Amino acid sequence: MDKKKIDELIAILKKNDLSEVTVEENGVKMTVRQGDITIVEGGGALPHVGGHAPVAKTALSGEAAELAELETKYTALVSPMVGTFYQAPAPGADVFVAEGDSFEAGQTLCVVEAMKLMNDIVADEAGRVVKIVAADGSSVQFGQTLLFFEPLV
Repeated sequence: MDKKKIDELIAILKKNDLSEVTVEENGVKMTVRQGDITIVEGGGALPHVGGHAPVAKTALSGEAAELAELETKYTALVSPMVGTFYQAPAPGADVFVAEGDSFEAGQTLCVVEAMKLMNDIVADEAGRVVKIVAADGSSVQFGQTLLFFEPLV
């Protein structure tokens, strides 16, 4: 999908005061929402979940300022897909990790449920959880920060 098509979708969104527009073309599904764009290519591999998620660097207050500060100091674990975030494998079970917990590479940190499938989100490296950003049971978007962690050497 080219930039012209993306601009057209954004124009449709604004002109009709919509909160979301979805189009599928040649195996590429694009959803444009107020404030974010999600691109999902059919059959593609999931993206790397480590790295920093972008945070606006404008005049921020409260929670947004805290997230911006965390983003500059720590590594963000981001969602590789759209779905529902869970901190535990089942209702009433112990959480995979809590703030302050250390974890090893290959350890499951959380689950994102997508289309009735539970997808373990596994650590690429050892670390310590600094802040869990996503609320248990909340909807998450592709690329949304789930938690911040400090890599352990």
